[in-house]
Amino acid sequence: YRDYKGYFLLNHIVRKQFMFYATGLSVLGISMDNIKKIVVSLPLIKEQQKIAEILSTWDEAIDLKEKLIEEKQEQKKGLMQNLLTGKVRLPGFEGEWGEVKLGNVGKFLRGSTLSKNDITKDGKPCILYGELFTTYNEIIDEVYSKTNIVSDNLVYGRENDLLFPSSTTVDALSLITPSSLKINKVIIGGDINIFRANEENVSSDFLSYYINGPGKNNIAKFAQGITIIHIYNDHLKDVKVPLPSIAEQKAIADVLSTADREIEPLKEEVELLKEQKK
Repeated sequence: YRDYKGYFLLNHIVRKQFMFYATGLSVLGISMDNIKKIVVSLPLIKEQQKIAEILSTWDEAIDLKEKLIEEKQEQKKGLMQNLLTGKVRLPGFEGEWGEVKLGNVGKFLRGSTLSKNDITKDGKPCILYGELFTTYNEIIDEVYSKTNIVSDNLVYGRENDLLFPSSTTVDALSLITPSSLKINKVIIGGDINIFRANEENVSSDFLSYYINGPGKNNIAKFAQGITIIHIYNDHLKDVKVPLPSIAEQKAIADVLSTADREIEPLKEEVELLKEQKK
């Protein structure tokens, strides 16, 4: 029964056998003669069909959730494009936006020397450079890593800091993924640029959404390098960003945060469904 084989035989049970017989360096391949050597166990056809039906139900549920996530993400992109550029204004706000250089509305710092080997089960909260790509989005309101490292040179992040990864091996656009920190006393790892905004007139939440959204392409122009691409604090100081009043910045960030809060539970539901399917 084809669906049963697709689910179990090719995707799970016989994967190790396929890898055993596969040959090649850059690209793995398997010959028809070796495919014929694959050994599988099959239940009766009715049981195969029933198993496939059950797993199809899970696939359908996952697909529906993922499509809903895509729709929500597209809605958020539209909000970001309109609200973060002033094309659409929230009720109660008017007047022209200003434009400022980041270096004129805050200061820049560098993170501490911190590696994966310094991570422990308990200790002080910390953020590693790589987590800005893999773990965190525009807003960091919960920190997952901890460390017991002791040093006089530790750099602590605080609420309203904006954290930039300072290098990547991918491309300039991938490098521009800052996160706004909502927590105090967090150890910031190396290879992270820290923008400490003036709290009285700058919301790092607003800046994070702007730089991850409509401002990404412009700021990516400041990145340098070929094999390893860097962006330095000296370059970030000259980045110009549009800036409404602090009240409007916070209002816009609240709208976008609400959109995020609608998306995150859906992602968790998809992961749960995938685990149930396994």
